[in-house]
This record gives sequence, C-alpha cells and structure tokens, in this order.
Amino acid sequence: MHPYRHRLRDSRKALHFLALVVAVLFTCAAVAVGQTTQADNKPQVSATLRTDRTQRFVGERFTLTLTIISRNVHLGNQFNLTRLPAESIVKLGSFRELKTRQNRKDGVTEEIRQFRCDVDASDIGRIRMEPALHFEIKKREKFLIGSAWVTSSRRISVTPLDLTIVEVPKTGRPDSYSGAIGRFTFKAAIHPREVMVGELITVDMKIRGTGRIEGITVPSVQSHPWLKTYPPKATASAPTLLDAEQTIIPQSTNLTSVPVLEFSYFDPASRQYKIIRQGAFPLRFRSDEQRDTYKPFRPTESQSIREPALRQVISLAGQTRADLYRTSTFILTVLASLIALGGLVHIALGRRLWRQGTVLIVIAIAGGLLAAWTWRTAVQLVPDRVMTRGTLARLAPAHTALRIFDLQEGSVIKIREQWEQWIKVETEGKSGWVPADSVKTQEDSP
Repeated sequence: MHPYRHRLRDSRKALHFLALVVAVLFTCAAVAVGQTTQADNKPQVSATLRTDRTQRFVGERFTLTLTIISRNVHLGNQFNLTRLPAESIVKLGSFRELKTRQNRKDGVTEEIRQFRCDVDASDIGRIRMEPALHFEIKKREKFLIGSAWVTSSRRISVTPLDLTIVEVPKTGRPDSYSGAIGRFTFKAAIHPREVMVGELITVDMKIRGTGRIEGITVPSVQSHPWLKTYPPKATASAPTLLDAEQTIIPQSTNLTSVPVLEFSYFDPASRQYKIIRQGAFPLRFRSDEQRDTYKPFRPTESQSIREPALRQVISLAGQTRADLYRTSTFILTVLASLIALGGLVHIALGRRLWRQGTVLIVIAIAGGLLAAWTWRTAVQLVPDRVMTRGTLARLAPAHTALRIFDLQEGSVIKIREQWEQWIKVETEGKSGWVPADSVKTQEDSP
C-alpha cells in the first residue's frame, strides 16, 4: 500500500479520537453546570450565634446576635429557639429584630435577618450553646381557582457557640466596689449648701450606664464625728439608670464640707476597675444672729391655731373678727344655745317628761349638724392665696423638717393652719408647711 494512504488513515483516527475526547469533556461540563445550577436553586437556610467576646464575667450583661441567612426561600416572621441552657446558668432577654439586609453572592441573592438580645451569665464555667431554630417557610402553590401562600414548619441546628464565664478579678478591686459591671457615669449633689447645725441635708445621686445595675451597692456618705448619716435609698430605677438619695445631718460647725462620694465599677472591655469621685461638697453655716433666732419645732396642743378657717367661721356666724374664739368654743356655744332654746320650748308647752327629753335630743342633734355644716362650709370658703416666691413645703413648721414637695412662684394655695412664722398650705390635694412670708395675703393683694 502507498505510504501516503497509511498517513491519511492515521490522521483520521487521531481526529476521531480528539473529537470523542472533546465530546466527553463537554458532556461532563454540562452535567457539572446542571448540578451546580440545581444546587444553587435549592432552598437554603443557616443560622449562627455570635458575640464579640467569648470570655465573659459573672454578672456581666452582654449582647448575643442571632443571624439567619436564607437563599431561594421566603421565610415567615415566627422564629423560636429551643435546647437553650438553663436560666440559672445563662438568662436570655427578649430578642429585638434589626433591619433586614440582602446580599448578592455567587450570582444568588441571599436574605440576612438578625436578632439581638441581652444575656446575663450567673455561673462560672464553660457553656456550649447549640440551640435549634424553629421557623416557617412560605411557598406559593397553584390551585384550580388560583394560587396562595402555603406555610410549612422547619427546624435546623444553629452553629454552636462556646462561652467561658470567669469571676471578676480580685486584684486591684477597690473597697468601694459597688458590684456593677459595664460602663457607667455617676453624678452627685447636695442641697441645701447653707445650713445650720442639726438641719437636714439631702444628697442626690444619679447613676447611668450600660450594664446590669440592679443589685448594686449605692454610694453613701460614710459616718463622721461631726456628721450624722442615714442609709441611702433608691428613688427611681430602670435597666440603665438608678437614682438615690441620702439624708445627712451636720453636728458641728467644724464640718466644712461633706466628704467625697465614690462609685466604682468593673469595665469588662478594659478588664480594669474604674472609680468616679464626686465632691467634696463645701458647706456654709448661717451667722450667729440667724442661729440665735432659730427655734426648733416643738408643737403643743395649746399652741396650735387654725386662724384662717376660724376667722371665716366667725364671719359666717355674724360675729366680729376676734382671734380669742376657737373652733371648739364656737361649736359648744351653738349647742348650748340650741339646748337652751329647747328648754324654753319645754316650759312653754308643758308636756310630759319623755316628750320633753325627746324635744331636747332632737334640738341637740340639729344643733350639732348645723355646727358641723357651718364649719365645713367655712373651711371650703377659705380664700385662695398666691405664692410670692418658690419654696419647699415641709412636713412640719421647721427648716429641719422633711421636705414633701416644691411650690413654684405664682402657685394658688389655701391656708389651713398657722404656727408662728409658718403656715400650712393646701394645693392640688397636697398639704405642707411653708414660711409665712412666701404667701401673698388678702391685705397684700392689690
């Protein structure tokens, strides 16, 4: 055979073999692409738990983030976690949802939903959190008369999260450590600053921050030879704030200032204790002249005078305005006059004894009711007064008495009682003692 024919035959065989190899490669590539496309079109849902630090301290409040990523599927709005650690070890608060995001990855759009909650760890040791996530999938199905969304329940395992809970370090712990863990601010002030020996001073304290506040020790002014102190008490509290006040009483003019207040907490981010100091708060005592005129409140029954209401009662009775009259005297006078009138009626009618007694009893009851009605009417008709300056209403007529509420300039009040240079006022259902010179009387009105 001619040698060229052998060469031509070998070339054809090589071309046939090459074509077969190319066909096999294209077939494999098509199958791989088809499988990849099918895998990309399959619904996918994954969930993870994350926190910025896996080592935490006992009593520390930190944030946990649940991230749910879904592909090629519509998720419902109901999510639930099960298989969580016991609350005695880790306590999770309510989850709050963040803004939903969408991300394009490998040519597929994925939806990212995130939820956050506050977590309190109350026991030391290693904690492994691998909860199960329960959720709903919404799929649109076709029916004979149209289509509708059909919901089905699903459950997946969340990517595990390992936490290590340790104790707050004892090294460097200040004596004033309050037990607070987080980041906080502390403000304090006292009032009044100008006082007399034995006068009450209020120390107001405000704590703000991020971290667990409940159960912490409130700062307090410590005992001092020239200072009497009472335990502080909380006046307002919330997850991120605490307001408190403490009552102290200076015992000597040698006390030039209220000592420094300290609030200490542990900062888990820097792993250090922080101390915030407020004060010292300077004090100024009143002059000797003011001290000599100061009289502590020592009430006695005989010294109590209900002057404003009394004058109104006398005016209603048609008598002159005399301060010698008292409420009890007025009522007894009315009763005596009515009984006497009953006696005159008895003499005039000349009835039997039982009838006489009945008439006297009826008249006495009527007199008592009339006196009570007159007194009540008098109290209600006490004229309104106006505060000429702002002041504090106190529990008793003394500067050292406990303050009850604030009165602003221009407040409308009624005067109920009087004690020397103090008057008891009533406004909006509250009553308290204020200095007499802070109220505009009827004579002062234009």
